[in-house]
Amino acid sequence: MYDALVEPELFRQWFGVTMEIEPAVGGRWAMGGFHLENSVARIVELVPGKKVVLDWGALVETWELAGSAGRTYFTFVQSGFDDEHPPYAKWMGWLARVGELRRFHELPDWRPTVLQHEIPGTPREILVPHLHRSADRRRGSARLTQPNGQER
Repeated sequence: MYDALVEPELFRQWFGVTMEIEPAVGGRWAMGGFHLENSVARIVELVPGKKVVLDWGALVETWELAGSAGRTYFTFVQSGFDDEHPPYAKWMGWLARVGELRRFHELPDWRPTVLQHEIPGTPREILVPHLHRSADRRRGSARLTQPNGQER
């Protein structure tokens, strides 16, 4: 599950946007790419396989993974909100994406719940057409397919 948070190709599949990362403390993590100034965070803590902490300036996000009884528990915390103007739309977006992350890992024939994005104010180049992942558990392999079923 950790790889889906820090590997650009995996992140792109379940989240639906491009991502760039410099995977080290002090490195950058960016939705859309480093060239988009308002979508770049600094990595303030990175524990491979377990934890990522991103500083977005006024907002801090912490992603923690813990295993128990063969399951992975994902804790997602955001802090630093403006009490006068809570970002309800962003919260709802993250709730939906965390649900998608779970389905991405648990469903053998996962298909994204969102096939097309229309997000006002979001640079168009960060949005990507979704790829589908079909896992063959018997062989432990996965293949990527487009929404029309053709393999990539």
